[in-house]
Amino acid sequence: MTGNAGKRPLPKNEPKTGPVGIAPENLCQVARAKWDELVAFDVWGPMATKSDREMLAEYCRMHVRKMKAESQVAEHGELVASPNGFPVQSPWLQIVNKCRSEMHRIQIEFGGSPSARTRVKANGGEKEDDSAAAYFG
Repeated sequence: MTGNAGKRPLPKNEPKTGPVGIAPENLCQVARAKWDELVAFDVWGPMATKSDREMLAEYCRMHVRKMKAESQVAEHGELVASPNGFPVQSPWLQIVNKCRSEMHRIQIEFGGSPSARTRVKANGGEKEDDSAAAYFG
């Protein structure tokens, strides 16, 4: 696909980016692999800058935590017995769901979905002509 098939105006305030750098030292091997996947293979590399390193690192940590919790859910099931013997949701499943929510929040910050990318704006871009401002103030 080439061109602007929808004929919609293109964003004027595209984010200015710079290299995000290498992964923080405190990431485990699996988190570091996720970092490389996101940054080195330009999944989020074009959107991320050095100031985004900690948020990217947190995403990688959440990925590892979610993987560990998912393996526990696969091993023990989504429901476990409470001390009273009643079935309750596994605490591991709660961790999986919390990690997914946090990862989704971070994905939105980086424009990780097509709809989120439309909301990514850069500060300090060219000012648009606002003819109403000339009249009102």
